[in-house]
Amino acid sequence: MAEQASAFVDAEVSGYVRWRIRLHLATCKNCLRFVRQIALTRDALGRLPHPPLDATREDELVAALREASR
Repeated sequence: MAEQASAFVDAEVSGYVRWRIRLHLATCKNCLRFVRQIALTRDALGRLPHPPLDATREDELVAALREASR
């Protein structure tokens, strides 16, 4: 469960796996609490403001991405 909890919260698991996880969560309060905590954390992090990139740093990131893709 711990390995798939984040993927489950992000809806990145197949239908069968999702069904099995939901079945497990219906009977395991500890895992249900764990999955809820992951969802709350994800939602809270999603509400944080993103710091603006200055032009110099943005250029460095673009250059690094281009280099990595070669």
